[in-house]
Formats: sequence, C-alpha cells, structure tokens
Amino acid sequence: MKQNIFVSYNPGVEKEQSLALRLQTISSLYSAKIHLPDRSGSEKLSENTKQRIKDSTFFVLFLVSEIKKEVESEIKFASKLEKKVIIFLDTENECKNSIINENQYVTLIPFSHKNASTSDILKKLMKHNIFKSTSQNKNEISTSNKKKKSDSGGILLAIIAIGIGLFLLALLLNDDDDE
Repeated sequence: MKQNIFVSYNPGVEKEQSLALRLQTISSLYSAKIHLPDRSGSEKLSENTKQRIKDSTFFVLFLVSEIKKEVESEIKFASKLEKKVIIFLDTENECKNSIINENQYVTLIPFSHKNASTSDILKKLMKHNIFKSTSQNKNEISTSNKKKKSDSGGILLAIIAIGIGLFLLALLLNDDDDE
C-alpha cells in the first residue's frame, strides 16, 4: 500500500500555503504523494478534502498562525478516522495562542525557529514513535512487504524532514526581512 501525507495549511497564510505547495512538488520527485485540501472559499469540509484525508497515512501541519476553522475541521475529521496528525508549531509566531488538544492521534511538535535545527525537531518527532508500522495487522505483512513498507515509511519521514527544513528556512528568512 502506497503511503501518502495530507498537508494542511491555513487559508490566506502565505508561508503555510507556499510550504505545502513546495512539499507537494518535491514529493512527486520521490514517488511520494502529498494531498492538499480542496478549498473552494467555504469553511465547510469538502468531500474531496475528506477523501484526501482518508487516503493519507499521516496528516501534517506546519503552523505559523492561529488555526482557522477549516483546518480545525480537517484535524477533527482526521482524528475521527484515527489518522496520525502531526503539528509543527513555531512558538515564536502567533500560533502559540491556538488551542490544540493533543491526544493519541494529535501530536504537537513545538519549537522555536530561533534556536532549533531540523535535526532537533526530527528528534522531537521521533520520540513519539509515529513512524512505527502503520499496518493494522502486523502478522499479515510478508517479508517482501516489510521491506516495501519500511522504504515508504522512510520516504515519508524524509519528505517531512524536507518540510521541516523548508519551514525553518522560511521562518529564518522572514526574521532577516524584519531587520
């Protein structure tokens, strides 16, 4: 089974949307699939977005602003489906005021872009053991499928690592622009 990532972003937040689009482009080079929300100007969750979340292994959000209703609905929907939701939260931005309920499906990875590296953030992520086998029944996986499964999990982790690096770069460049 090919694993996919659903990457969300707040509508109207350029840094978040730009990162999601860049990550989608990069992932296609490595046979990974990034699904983005289908937004038609409505706060209501579209059927296309619901299906994209259903088709994804992970839900990822790189957050720099307060969560808007659209994203909140996506997170709730993904949690109901028992999808792993990973939220990278830059504590230096206004998103620190967002109310996000961490639970068995929602994992917050807070960091300060002023003193964190991609490696630091990945270490925080790995402590949550999110990338353990995502198979419902581990006994059904044959030896050849185990290799394919771990390879695709490694690709997804690499794509997320690229996303973290791009996220940090955008935040650090923004700091330079402010000076």
